[in-house]
Amino acid sequence: MDKQSKAEEAFIKKSVQEAGLLKPSLDFSQRVMTAVAKNAAAKTVYRPLITKPVWVLLGFMVAACILILFFFPSEGISLFDRWEWVKLSNIEFSVPTLELSKTVTYAIGFLVLFLVQIPFLKRTFISRG
Repeated sequence: MDKQSKAEEAFIKKSVQEAGLLKPSLDFSQRVMTAVAKNAAAKTVYRPLITKPVWVLLGFMVAACILILFFFPSEGISLFDRWEWVKLSNIEFSVPTLELSKTVTYAIGFLVLFLVQIPFLKRTFISRG
């Protein structure tokens, strides 16, 4: 050890002996436990984003749609057939077709999935580190 570190060590030892040990007050434990109890009581209450009545309503709507489709099938009947003033069949347009091989289709699909995953993975790694 060099002279400076011995001097610092002696100074620290002397300072600690002069300061002495501090003892907490008698009700210290009680105050800590009271503060812990207050923090434990202040927990947030879980509230679902979609409440139970909304789920019930959605269930009834889905069930009603299924029952309507089952009991009233609509083969060949369109909503636009009932209104004669709406004629979409008079509008003619053509869309150019693009034929791709299965390999190119899979490559494009995997590229899209990869590019969609990048922001999610980046956010995950940032939150970890």
